[in-house]
Amino acid sequence: MNRTKADVDIFWLDAAGERKPYGTARAGQEHQQHTFAGHVWLASDRQGKVLAVFEAIEEAGTAVIGGMVTATCIAVFIIPATFYFVEKLAHRKGGGKHEPLPTKEEV
Repeated sequence: MNRTKADVDIFWLDAAGERKPYGTARAGQEHQQHTFAGHVWLASDRQGKVLAVFEAIEEAGTAVIGGMVTATCIAVFIIPATFYFVEKLAHRKGGGKHEPLPTKEEV
């Protein structure tokens, strides 16, 4: 799945690591590719910059190119903010008092 805003070139890497062209994944589109477990695939932009490298496994799967900005924003901002607000609400309900955890000796 190409989640970038530009077309992406798809290459199979042979045993010597040489790129063998296998088509183009259009912007925002899927590109289906038959492969075998252990085969390595590379996706690059039109200038040849590597965007992703994948190794095929036995099971069918989906390789996603792009979309990391969204995932990073979720991991860096949304998840911590959610925990912060949940913690604030928990303190508000309980008056901010928590029972201390038992020590090793008390367990």
